[in-house]
Amino acid sequence: MMRSALLAIARAVAGLVAVTMLAAPVMAQQTIGPQLPRPANILIDFGAKKIIKSSVTGDAGVLGRAVSANDPVRVASISKLVTAMAAMRLVDEGKLDLDRDINLYLGYSIRNPAYPDVPITMRLLLTHRSSIKDGIDYIMPLDGEIKTVLTNPKAWHDSHAPGTWFNYANLNSPVIGATLEAASGERFDKLV
Repeated sequence: MMRSALLAIARAVAGLVAVTMLAAPVMAQQTIGPQLPRPANILIDFGAKKIIKSSVTGDAGVLGRAVSANDPVRVASISKLVTAMAAMRLVDEGKLDLDRDINLYLGYSIRNPAYPDVPITMRLLLTHRSSIKDGIDYIMPLDGEIKTVLTNPKAWHDSHAPGTWFNYANLNSPVIGATLEAASGERFDKLV
């Protein structure tokens, strides 16, 4: 039941994203002046082993620089739903426990410096109650390590212990991704 409900949600979100992506360029063309980059449209039809067809138009966020199918794309918060679905799949498979200290998966310590004895769990990360905050840049460089990033005290609420406070934080996402990789033994992109 859980898996079929998640698949239904995923299909609905995918449809919404597709409609939004198709409608956005039309709306943008009506409101964007000639001094701004043309809206990017990237359509990739792929099978299990290869790209079947692709189409790209528009600029890559910079006026006059055409977008390509290989340009990175920030998909923003919609990816949090897909990430949560991957986490729940691992729960169903018995590979992930939502209430287990993530340090046991990661093999290193991630703790709020003000509350070093309070464990961070996947449940706290997924529900934005981990006490992590976006006090630093949440975009990780390709060679960055989340354990190093989270040593910065600005990444943590010092007045709210994990589990006691809701605070939407994008920085939770790379922590969740690293934990899912550790729990599954798979690279995040292949897992999802």
